[in-house]
Parts: sequence; structure tokens; C-alpha cells
Amino acid sequence: MAEKKRLANIEYLRVIAMAMVVVLHFMTKSGSLPEAGNEAAGYLTGQNILALLLESLCIVAVDVYVLISGYLGADREPRPQKAAAFLLRIWFYSLLIPLVLTVFSVPTKAGEQGIYGLVQYFLPIESETYWFATCYLFLLLLMPLCNLAVKHMEKKTFETIMLFFFIISSLIKSICPVRLPADRFGYDALWFVFVYLLGVYLRKYGTAAWEKRGGLLYRGSVLLIFFMEFVLQLFSARTGALTYYASVPFHYNFVFCLTGAVGLFYVFLRKPVAEGKKADVIRFLGRYSFGVYLFHEHPDIRDRWYPLIDRVMDPYGKNSLILWLLKLIVSVLLIYGIGIFLDFARDKIFIFAGSCIRNIREKKGAAR
Repeated sequence: MAEKKRLANIEYLRVIAMAMVVVLHFMTKSGSLPEAGNEAAGYLTGQNILALLLESLCIVAVDVYVLISGYLGADREPRPQKAAAFLLRIWFYSLLIPLVLTVFSVPTKAGEQGIYGLVQYFLPIESETYWFATCYLFLLLLMPLCNLAVKHMEKKTFETIMLFFFIISSLIKSICPVRLPADRFGYDALWFVFVYLLGVYLRKYGTAAWEKRGGLLYRGSVLLIFFMEFVLQLFSARTGALTYYASVPFHYNFVFCLTGAVGLFYVFLRKPVAEGKKADVIRFLGRYSFGVYLFHEHPDIRDRWYPLIDRVMDPYGKNSLILWLLKLIVSVLLIYGIGIFLDFARDKIFIFAGSCIRNIREKKGAAR
């Protein structure tokens, strides 16, 4: 059966979301964000302020990715093999990258940590080699149950459950100034289930108010995140108080991160991409965009790519604002390009392997 054609506008959003993820990781690896409680943060540089703004713009990326899954998966038939294919995709990167690095005599986690390094390669889900992939795999396993439950649930019941879920998982932590033991900042499968169900709700029932004002909702959420983070950074630096809460606006389950994700989702949903070469390119990039994450967040790569780019582009450590922006642009383009190329190659290898397996089965069946 031919594969259903992907929605180009949604794939466009997927591409943008993955670029945002790379930007977020650049901010962390480059140390561009001010540290809460640090007195130096009381005197934010232009680079710090721009980093806070970019972080505020991009922090919605993870929620957007899961929202897309909920919106597109709401009416799909259960496919358990999708989880298996996803796991194979993870193994491809977790096992192949250290093998290639070893061939070129580059140190790996296995060489440095022994059995503990090998566990990260062979058990990527259990060891959370990729935290997002771990959460998303559990979500894939739960998707059929979620869809079945929603299918046989009244709208009012669905809304009541989602409201309680939202209050417990997002609203309370968003206003609480101290860390709650049950809060995982959105780095957990339970939060993914909520965001997925929100995507399902938007597909089944929608909301005219949000849909028409998606751009306003996204921009407003970004500005609120930025303003809160800016003020909290200055306050914590000068008083030593609220050092934990200064990080909350950049949590994936923060209320304005969620509203921003919904707003950005509706911006792209309401702007279909005309069929043609552009749409085909967007679909191509969207299909392989997850490989960008699996490549640059591999444990043998994640702490190496930024120092390498930094040494090449800024060997004297000047770190001017212009140079910092250039490093950001190069990082996004380079990592994205390598990730897309690798996942395209991985896809071709999987297709070839699948074809060989089918041929072997057909020959065995004919011989009986």
C-alpha cells in the first residue's frame, strides 16, 4: 500500500522544531545562558539577553513535536510495529556511531567507561541515552490505548480529565516557587501523554479562539517567558533568592511553553504549503529530521560538536556577538545537514535490508 502523503505545512513545522532543538542545545553547550543566582547574571551582556530571547522562542520545540504526533495520530489505526521500527532507528545510531569512531581511533564512552559505556549503546531506552527517544517510545506504545480511550469517551469527560492533568502537571508547578518532588520539568513520558492527548483533542474538537489567534498566542507566550526569565535572572542574581524558580520558564511543562507550542502549531496549520518542489523538499527534510537529534545527541557526539566548531571558528577565544551568531548559524546548518544525510542513508539501508528479508521469506515459502 502506498504511503499516505505527508502534510507539507506540518512537516515544515517539524523541520523548524528540530532546528529549534539544535538552537536550544547550542545555548547550553556554549554557556550562553546566564546562571541563576550568579552575581554576574545581575549584569547581563547583550549575548546573554539575545540567548534568553532565542531560548524563549525555541523552548516550545519539544511540545510542538509531541503535539504533531497527537494531531496526526488521532485517527490512525494502531501500529505496534511502529514502536519496533523506532527502536531499530535508535539502535542504528547508538551502535553505529561508536563503531565508526573506533575505526578512526576516536575515544568513545565504551573505551572510557567500559561496561557502563556499552550499556548506553545496547540499552538506549533503559539507560536514557536519548531522553526524548525514551519518553517517545513509551508514548508510541501507549498511543493505541489513548486513541481507544478517547474514541469511547464523551467530550465533557475528556475535557475534565485533561483539565485535571493540566493543573497537576503544569499549572501548579508553573506558580510554585520551590521544586516539587514529582515534577520532571516535562522530561517524562507522562507529560508526553498529556501533550499527545492535547493534540488529539485539537484534531477532534479544535478551538476556534486558539486557531484564529495562533500567532498572537505564540508571540505572547514567548514574550511572557522572556520577560519572566529576564526579571527572575536579575532578581536571583542580586538577592540570591528564587534561583530554582528562575529556571522554571524554560521547563517544557511550564504553562506558557505549552500555550506557545499550541500557538505555533496553529500558525503552521492554517498556512498550507502549495504543492510543488518546495513542498517535496519540506517533506523530505521532515521525514528525516529526527535523525538530526539522534546524531548530535549521541553520547559520543553531544559534548564534542560545539567545542569543535568553537575551536575552528574562534581559535583565539574572542567570542564576540557577531562571531557567536555565526557559530550558531553554522552549528544549526552543519548539524542539520549531517543529520539529514545520515538518516537518509539509514532509511535506504533499512529499505534494502527489508527487501532482502522479504525475498528470503518468499524463497522459503516457494520451497515448501
